[in-house]
Amino acid sequence: MPSAAIWWARTDLRLEDNPALAAALATGLPVQAVFVLEPELWAPERTGPHRSSFLADALRDLHAAICGLGGGLEVIQGPPARAIGGLAVAMGGAPVFTQAGHSPYARRQEAAVERAAGLVRVPPAAVAAPGVITRDDGTPFTLFAAFHRRWNVRLGTLPEPAPSPLPGQLLAGDAAGLASLPRQEQGARCPASRVEAGHRLHRFSSGPTPPAHRYLRDRERLDGAGGSALSPYLRFGLLSGLEVLRAGVAALASAPARSAATSAEAWLRENAWREHLAAQLAAWPHLTRANHDARMDRIAWRDDPDGLRAWQDGRTGYPPVDAAMRELSASGWISNRARMLAASFLVKHLLIDWRKGERHFRRLLVDAEPAANALGWQQVAGSGPGAQPWFRVLNPLAQAERFDPDNRWVRRWVQEAGSAESIAPLVEHSSARERAISVYRMAMRGERK
Repeated sequence: MPSAAIWWARTDLRLEDNPALAAALATGLPVQAVFVLEPELWAPERTGPHRSSFLADALRDLHAAICGLGGGLEVIQGPPARAIGGLAVAMGGAPVFTQAGHSPYARRQEAAVERAAGLVRVPPAAVAAPGVITRDDGTPFTLFAAFHRRWNVRLGTLPEPAPSPLPGQLLAGDAAGLASLPRQEQGARCPASRVEAGHRLHRFSSGPTPPAHRYLRDRERLDGAGGSALSPYLRFGLLSGLEVLRAGVAALASAPARSAATSAEAWLRENAWREHLAAQLAAWPHLTRANHDARMDRIAWRDDPDGLRAWQDGRTGYPPVDAAMRELSASGWISNRARMLAASFLVKHLLIDWRKGERHFRRLLVDAEPAANALGWQQVAGSGPGAQPWFRVLNPLAQAERFDPDNRWVRRWVQEAGSAESIAPLVEHSSARERAISVYRMAMRGERK
């Protein structure tokens, strides 16, 4: 007989509104919370310093919360199958509960653990976990509009929060392995704690004039000041998707005018978009590395290591692009508009394969969520499901005039902008645009240069 149940925490690092933890508690057995420190997870070429320190501090925060209930987080190093499987055997064949993943990496983890222990995959706290909203043939919707119509219907019946653990229900664990992990620098843009996550959600969605009621007006700002900046907390589960959606529904209900309601609806729609992308990646795992639109396989990408390095370092000579890349390196986070701008420049202006940019973002971003990152890059490249038109080429300077009109954000990160020290542009916009459209047009016709 098992002496306990195991909650295998991965990207749901919270005690509240946690379906996987609640399922483990429902067995009536004491629950051992476990996190596996995989060497691959912390490799510098895979995870940059901002994300690794955010995750480490989030784990410390979770351990402290469990200690407050009389238990502790068990931290084990090694491959998940060996770590979880060995612990399950030691606990008399303990059942293992975990939040089901949707990325290829997460699913490989689950398959390995399933061969070593009794694994129960629990859907995440979401309106629609991957596979719930599909076409009649079971495939995900390609276009967001069709997905959103069905998602919006389900939004009206949000489930109650999953029950939280009580004192004495969680076992003590050895979290000594956390001591060797990096810590966030003081003043980090996204402090990794459950309390901070809750404060940010409350500030954005509550009060007499919350930012959620101005979201539609301010969300495209290049400095990100108009967004919620909750993505790192959703990425690692310091907030559940349902907690954010409940806050969004409340913001919609409290809207004093139609404009405020429209903004709250737009914010809710962005959360639907996140679930839409997760469903697509779960169904088409190859999208992290392969074009959805096979015609794009004929794109004649340029082999340009110097151009790639200049882009990565923020030395393209286009201040808005350089500001985005320098902020990314310094903080591990940039706004959605800045991501689109930087990605478009690499893919369209430099004609460098989107996968090289996706890999760079995946390493540096604190919130590098597999589906959002890979499919975001495919959207810009025109190769993803329901992607933007292939002939769309963003003008970096026009984007800055529109979304950073006072030039404050650009000047914060590119002090030399407009001075004699300015870097010469790698390419001229008009000629780069014409080149990109020509190369893409040839691919669409079935030709290759």
